[in-house]
Amino acid sequence: MRDDPSLLNVPMAVGGQSMLSTSNYLARRYGVRAAMPGFIAKKLCPQLVIVKSHFSKYQEVSQTVREILSNYDPLFSSVGLDEAYLDITEYVTELMRGKEEQVPVEGEDRVTQSFGDSSVENTESLKHSLVHQTDTKLIQIDPESSQETDTKLLQIDDPESHSTDMKLQYGSSESLNDTDLHQSDDLVCDSDQCLPNSYWECAERVVNEIRERIHLTTQLTASAGIASNKMLAKIASDMNKPNGQYMIPPSREKILEFIRKLPIRKVSGIGKVTEKMLNALGIVTGADIYDKRGLLRLMFSKCSYDYFMNICLGIGSCTVHSEWERKSISTERTFPDIWKPSELFQKCHKLCYSLTEEVEESNIKGKTVTLKLKTSAFEVKQRSMTFPNPISSFADIHKAARILLESEMKNNSQLKLRLMGTK
Repeated sequence: MRDDPSLLNVPMAVGGQSMLSTSNYLARRYGVRAAMPGFIAKKLCPQLVIVKSHFSKYQEVSQTVREILSNYDPLFSSVGLDEAYLDITEYVTELMRGKEEQVPVEGEDRVTQSFGDSSVENTESLKHSLVHQTDTKLIQIDPESSQETDTKLLQIDDPESHSTDMKLQYGSSESLNDTDLHQSDDLVCDSDQCLPNSYWECAERVVNEIRERIHLTTQLTASAGIASNKMLAKIASDMNKPNGQYMIPPSREKILEFIRKLPIRKVSGIGKVTEKMLNALGIVTGADIYDKRGLLRLMFSKCSYDYFMNICLGIGSCTVHSEWERKSISTERTFPDIWKPSELFQKCHKLCYSLTEEVEESNIKGKTVTLKLKTSAFEVKQRSMTFPNPISSFADIHKAARILLESEMKNNSQLKLRLMGTK
């Protein structure tokens, strides 16, 4: 939509007839969703405009956004092309410690804020400063070891809808055992342990600055959520879409009030299936989770129970700068239904070649080759073969994938596929 303004006010989606990767808000009103076949989307919305994806362009814009984010936290945690968590505690702390920082007076329209050596005044001056302010030095804060500061996080979503979604977290959280919802004082930090409200007000201004910089640089809008941990920040980011931001106040009372009224479907990790299961138990909101915690303990595993308890208590992870080791490399493709053996083997060959290139670029080896198949009936199957020693060559990867595919074709003479992947 950014590159073609004619699409701004029409239902549109990105992808093809076989599968869509995303859709804009107008299309979503008709039920058009990501991972939906394009021909089904067309039936739901006959006037839908489907445009091809431009992955190289998404990568370019994503890199631009990451460069902006790195000015606020060089060690930010990126999640795909369009999501990232940032710890900007040190950034805000340094701003508040500076003598030039001025908190706006109630009733005034003018906001003056200093960034480095330059003072920013009013919207136009702010935009000018944001474009040129790219050399801020940041220091990583470890939320688990810091006793004096809270944590801030930021996340971004939905690039194809051209509304880069940012989720900012600011606060600290202590893990709880099975503690009473109405008696626990450890849900969030108390006023004598947390940074003052002025720091949170500054955090809101910083988030607005980040969103402004993204818009000025990429012409993409951004929405943000500010809260005490990653779970709450992610939820908050959906509260003021598109192109807005929302902060859950950093107090125990406000967080619990927010969670009590929150529909469970808003929580990341609770999908349609889990929602139906919980609804069947009379659980619709966060308050219902706590009220029926005894039933949940009997119905679910301890791991799931602890997860539900963390939700109703507003507890989430504050770790941003985690060390992550890649465990696998995969590639997959969606296509119109194919069933001819020659076409299936050709598709397998191309996928194995693409996977080999990624393996060589990453300079890694693996012992297990996995073939992923999705039938025309949307049934997903995965078949694996493990080697005694690590492999990385095309010959070995292709040999294993072909054997797995041949085996599946023998077991199902009517095999018709719409997706194939190798890992």
